[in-house]
Amino acid sequence: MIPAAVTLIPIFLLLRDLKLLNTYFAIWLPAAAAVTGIFLMRQHFYSIPVELEDAARVDGAGRFRIYWQICLPLVRGAMVALSIFVFLGLWNDLFWPLIVLSERISLTLPVGLLVIQQGSYIQRGLAFAGAFIATMPVLIFYAFFQRKIIAGITTAGLAGR
Repeated sequence: MIPAAVTLIPIFLLLRDLKLLNTYFAIWLPAAAAVTGIFLMRQHFYSIPVELEDAARVDGAGRFRIYWQICLPLVRGAMVALSIFVFLGLWNDLFWPLIVLSERISLTLPVGLLVIQQGSYIQRGLAFAGAFIATMPVLIFYAFFQRKIIAGITTAGLAGR
């Protein structure tokens, strides 16, 4: 549980050594191993009753089959909620893409909106159009996964252990 500001330089140096700067991998790769997601998924897997796993073992299921056919469907709501959190965090992030992306062609939308608004002449129509485009994927994503989001939120407090 280390603050992101402390890990900023080591992650940047690691991405530089891996030659991933100025790529979109540099944006989402650190988010894929975020502690928040690991902790959330651990808690949901921990809430699965042991009796389900024991019953599957008695029926002759192996570890992978128990994971694939029993555990994974039970935590699907948490996985969807986590994907939404990560997507929104990455989509709206300004600070990290500003650090790892330096070529103008590869800038993300929030960084591009910031660049448009700099200077003596601000193109307000272009900035508003960009802001509208920035909100549309989030709304579409929510509309598509609305039932999963609500199911993940309602079952988040139910613990089996």
